[in-house]
Amino acid sequence: TSPAFSLIGQITVTTPPAAGAPGAWRVGDTDKFVTWTANGQLGPVKIELDPDGPGIAAFAEITDPLARPDASVGSWAVTGWTPGNKIADYKTTAAILRVTRINGGAGTQVSGSSSAFAIYPKITAVTVTPGPGEPAGVWRAGATTQTVSWTDTSGQLTAVDVLVSLDAGPFTTLVNGNALASTVNGVNSATTLTAPTGISTAAVIRVQDDDAAWAATVQADSTSFKVL
Repeated sequence: TSPAFSLIGQITVTTPPAAGAPGAWRVGDTDKFVTWTANGQLGPVKIELDPDGPGIAAFAEITDPLARPDASVGSWAVTGWTPGNKIADYKTTAAILRVTRINGGAGTQVSGSSSAFAIYPKITAVTVTPGPGEPAGVWRAGATTQTVSWTDTSGQLTAVDVLVSLDAGPFTTLVNGNALASTVNGVNSATTLTAPTGISTAAVIRVQDDDAAWAATVQADSTSFKVL
């Protein structure tokens, strides 16, 4: 006869996609899920997030203690994120998720953690507005009264660069378009810029994070317009 032993089950947490990959987690998203596989009859679990991995922040529960999912479900929508009902405002590549069994005494606690992953701000609704008296969708080459606006919903995004591409050419920073404040969170930020001197029938404005480490993933483009 063997000594007594416990069967405690297992939880394996799926790591969200990397920064820039389809399905990556961005601030304010409501369409993402925490997913895991569970072996054993584990009952309810709590989901926690450590936003900076080895940094000073600690794990904090993001599930509502009154509405924790059962381990057997294997999925939890971020619309249940507490507080906020959406992915919270972080800018990190070192976030870690942990799913932990609630029930069970000493020696029967079960938890699983993801690998490090990114959560980062998003820019949306980049809009080009012509100067006074000009038709919609048209900037005048070299004009100094052309407006770009965008929506920034993150307190982690404090400055942006505004770039332009002419006729599918490379993006270059507009005059006065570097390190612009983006502090009106939740509504459109805006700036008035000087239009490029080149002519284009298919110009595009890009607003991106001024932080070079994040510029490739925290960005958004306008629809095409003309520079005449």
